[in-house]
Amino acid sequence: MCWIAAFDYEKLKQGGILKPGEEVFAITPLGYPKKGFEKRGAKDRKPLGEVLTML
Repeated sequence: MCWIAAFDYEKLKQGGILKPGEEVFAITPLGYPKKGFEKRGAKDRKPLGEVLTML
């Protein structure tokens, strides 16, 4: 999952997605890959313990 914190808040308001008084802190894209999409190699990822701290 990919959380996105860099988005245009004003465009969300103008598009009628947000009701008065609502705030957005992050969004995430959901769905399926476009038909014909080809994955390009494996991603280099850090071990989970390096990027996550359980409280």
